[in-house]
Amino acid sequence: MALRCSSRVSRRTSRPRISRRGFAPPSGAAAPRGRPLRRRHHRHRPRQRRAGPADSAGRAAPLHRFPGVATPNDAELARQVLVALSHGDVQGFAALVHPDVEIHTARGVYRGSDAAGEWARKKYEHLERHFAVDALDVRGDEVVARVKTQYVWRETGLVGDEEPMTIHLGFADGKLVRWEYGEP
Repeated sequence: MALRCSSRVSRRTSRPRISRRGFAPPSGAAAPRGRPLRRRHHRHRPRQRRAGPADSAGRAAPLHRFPGVATPNDAELARQVLVALSHGDVQGFAALVHPDVEIHTARGVYRGSDAAGEWARKKYEHLERHFAVDALDVRGDEVVARVKTQYVWRETGLVGDEEPMTIHLGFADGKLVRWEYGEP
Protein backbone atom coordinates (compact mmCIF):
# COMPACT_ATOMS: atom_id res chain seq x y z
CA MET A 1 0.00 0.00 0.00
CA ALA A 2 1.44 3.33 -0.97
CA LEU A 3 1.06 6.35 1.25
CA ARG A 4 -0.05 9.70 -0.06
CA CYS A 5 0.70 13.02 1.49
CA SER A 6 -1.62 15.93 0.87
CA SER A 7 -0.51 19.52 0.99
CA ARG A 8 -2.83 20.25 3.90
CA VAL A 9 -1.16 20.58 7.26
CA SER A 10 -2.54 18.88 10.33
CA ARG A 11 -3.72 21.08 13.18
CA ARG A 12 -1.57 19.27 15.72
CA THR A 13 1.74 19.27 13.88
CA SER A 14 3.31 21.09 11.00
CA ARG A 15 3.84 17.80 9.15
CA PRO A 16 1.81 17.07 6.03
CA ARG A 17 -1.02 14.56 6.33
CA ILE A 18 -0.45 11.10 4.97
CA SER A 19 -3.05 8.97 3.23
CA ARG A 20 -2.91 5.42 1.78
CA ARG A 21 -3.00 6.43 -1.90
CA GLY A 22 0.63 7.41 -2.29
CA PHE A 23 2.83 10.45 -1.99
CA ALA A 24 1.42 13.71 -3.31
CA PRO A 25 4.02 16.49 -3.18
CA PRO A 26 2.92 20.02 -2.40
CA SER A 27 2.00 21.95 -5.53
CA GLY A 28 5.08 22.74 -7.62
CA ALA A 29 7.42 20.41 -5.69
CA ALA A 30 9.08 17.34 -7.08
CA ALA A 31 8.22 13.95 -5.62
CA PRO A 32 10.98 12.41 -3.50
CA ARG A 33 12.56 9.19 -4.67
CA GLY A 34 12.73 6.00 -2.65
CA ARG A 35 10.37 4.91 0.07
CA PRO A 36 7.09 6.76 0.59
CA LEU A 37 6.71 8.91 3.68
CA ARG A 38 5.45 7.19 6.78
CA ARG A 39 4.22 8.75 9.95
CA ARG A 40 6.28 7.83 12.95
CA HIS A 41 4.52 7.26 16.21
CA HIS A 42 6.57 7.94 19.30
CA ARG A 43 4.84 6.99 22.49
CA HIS A 44 6.48 8.16 25.67
CA ARG A 45 7.66 5.26 27.80
CA PRO A 46 9.02 5.75 31.29
CA ARG A 47 12.73 5.10 31.52
CA GLN A 48 13.79 1.87 33.16
CA ARG A 49 15.70 2.77 36.28
CA ARG A 50 17.86 0.75 38.55
CA ALA A 51 16.35 -0.07 41.89
CA GLY A 52 18.76 2.18 43.69
CA PRO A 53 22.35 2.22 44.74
CA ALA A 54 23.97 -1.16 44.20
CA ASP A 55 27.36 -2.71 44.62
CA SER A 56 29.38 -4.41 41.88
CA ALA A 57 27.41 -7.66 42.31
CA GLY A 58 24.11 -5.85 41.65
CA ARG A 59 22.93 -6.14 45.25
CA ALA A 60 20.92 -3.31 46.74
CA ALA A 61 22.97 -1.19 49.09
CA PRO A 62 21.64 -0.55 52.59
CA LEU A 63 19.60 2.58 53.05
CA HIS A 64 21.51 5.22 55.00
CA ARG A 65 19.72 8.17 56.56
CA PHE A 66 21.51 11.44 57.10
CA PRO A 67 19.92 14.61 58.50
CA GLY A 68 18.93 17.00 55.74
CA VAL A 69 19.46 14.44 52.97
CA ALA A 70 16.52 13.27 50.88
CA THR A 71 15.66 9.58 51.15
CA PRO A 72 13.84 7.40 48.62
CA ASN A 73 10.07 7.51 48.62
CA ASP A 74 7.97 4.45 49.42
CA ALA A 75 7.53 3.49 45.76
CA GLU A 76 11.30 3.48 45.27
CA LEU A 77 11.73 1.44 48.46
CA ALA A 78 9.14 -1.06 47.21
CA ARG A 79 11.02 -1.36 43.92
CA GLN A 80 14.30 -1.93 45.83
CA VAL A 81 12.69 -4.67 47.96
CA LEU A 82 11.30 -6.46 44.89
CA VAL A 83 14.60 -6.20 42.99
CA ALA A 84 16.58 -7.53 45.96
CA LEU A 85 14.26 -10.54 46.21
CA SER A 86 14.32 -11.09 42.45
CA HIS A 87 18.14 -11.20 42.44
CA GLY A 88 18.31 -13.43 45.52
CA ASP A 89 20.08 -10.65 47.43
CA VAL A 90 19.23 -11.59 51.01
CA GLN A 91 21.65 -9.04 52.51
CA GLY A 92 20.16 -6.23 50.44
CA PHE A 93 16.66 -7.35 51.44
CA ALA A 94 17.67 -7.53 55.12
CA ALA A 95 18.97 -3.94 54.93
CA LEU A 96 15.52 -2.79 53.77
CA VAL A 97 13.37 -4.52 56.41
CA HIS A 98 12.32 -3.18 59.80
CA PRO A 99 13.19 -5.32 62.87
CA ASP A 100 9.44 -5.79 63.49
CA VAL A 101 8.52 -6.74 59.92
CA GLU A 102 5.56 -9.07 59.23
CA ILE A 103 5.46 -11.15 56.06
CA HIS A 104 2.09 -12.77 55.36
CA THR A 105 2.14 -15.70 52.93
CA ALA A 106 -0.23 -18.57 52.18
CA ARG A 107 1.85 -20.80 54.50
CA GLY A 108 1.87 -18.48 57.47
CA VAL A 109 3.19 -15.27 58.97
CA TYR A 110 6.90 -14.56 59.40
CA ARG A 111 7.59 -12.01 62.15
CA GLY A 112 10.87 -10.20 62.70
CA SER A 113 13.90 -9.55 60.53
CA ASP A 114 15.44 -12.99 61.20
CA ALA A 115 12.30 -14.81 60.05
CA ALA A 116 12.07 -12.47 57.04
CA GLY A 117 15.65 -13.32 56.10
CA GLU A 118 14.84 -17.02 56.41
CA TRP A 119 11.81 -16.54 54.14
CA ALA A 120 13.92 -14.63 51.59
CA ARG A 121 16.55 -17.43 51.53
CA LYS A 122 14.01 -20.07 50.43
CA LYS A 123 14.77 -21.18 46.89
CA TYR A 124 13.43 -23.69 44.46
CA GLU A 125 15.70 -26.45 43.18
CA HIS A 126 15.55 -25.63 39.46
CA LEU A 127 13.71 -22.30 39.41
CA GLU A 128 14.34 -18.70 40.37
CA ARG A 129 11.53 -16.35 41.37
CA HIS A 130 11.48 -12.90 39.77
CA PHE A 131 9.04 -10.05 40.28
CA ALA A 132 8.32 -8.03 37.11
CA VAL A 133 6.72 -4.79 38.32
CA ASP A 134 3.71 -3.66 36.30
CA ALA A 135 2.58 -0.78 38.53
CA LEU A 136 3.21 0.73 41.94
CA ASP A 137 0.32 2.53 43.63
CA VAL A 138 1.25 4.57 46.73
CA ARG A 139 -1.48 4.87 49.36
CA GLY A 140 -0.07 6.69 52.38
CA ASP A 141 2.58 4.46 53.98
CA GLU A 142 1.45 1.48 51.90
CA VAL A 143 2.47 0.62 48.35
CA VAL A 144 0.33 -1.74 46.30
CA ALA A 145 2.57 -3.44 43.76
CA ARG A 146 0.97 -5.14 40.78
CA VAL A 147 3.57 -7.62 39.61
CA LYS A 148 3.99 -10.66 37.45
CA THR A 149 5.68 -13.36 39.48
CA GLN A 150 7.90 -15.20 37.02
CA TYR A 151 9.44 -18.59 37.71
CA VAL A 152 12.56 -18.80 35.56
CA TRP A 153 14.51 -21.99 34.80
CA ARG A 154 18.06 -21.61 36.17
CA GLU A 155 19.75 -23.55 33.37
CA THR A 156 18.13 -21.83 30.39
CA GLY A 157 16.88 -18.52 31.76
CA LEU A 158 13.47 -19.12 30.17
CA VAL A 159 10.27 -18.23 31.99
CA GLY A 160 8.59 -21.47 33.03
CA ASP A 161 5.49 -19.91 34.56
CA GLU A 162 4.13 -16.44 35.16
CA GLU A 163 1.20 -15.28 37.25
CA PRO A 164 -0.18 -11.81 38.00
CA MET A 165 -0.16 -10.90 41.66
CA THR A 166 -0.76 -7.99 43.99
CA ILE A 167 1.59 -7.37 46.91
CA HIS A 168 0.78 -4.89 49.69
CA LEU A 169 3.98 -3.40 51.11
CA GLY A 170 3.86 -1.26 54.25
CA PHE A 171 6.70 1.10 55.20
CA ALA A 172 7.70 3.00 58.34
CA ASP A 173 10.88 5.00 58.87
CA GLY A 174 12.13 4.02 55.40
CA LYS A 175 11.93 0.28 56.13
CA LEU A 176 9.57 -2.52 55.13
CA VAL A 177 7.21 -3.36 58.02
CA ARG A 178 4.54 -5.42 56.22
CA TRP A 179 4.38 -7.70 53.17
CA GLU A 180 1.08 -9.30 52.23
CA TYR A 181 -0.09 -11.00 49.07
CA GLY A 182 -3.45 -9.84 47.72
CA GLU A 183 -5.82 -10.74 44.92
CA PRO A 184 -4.59 -9.78 41.42
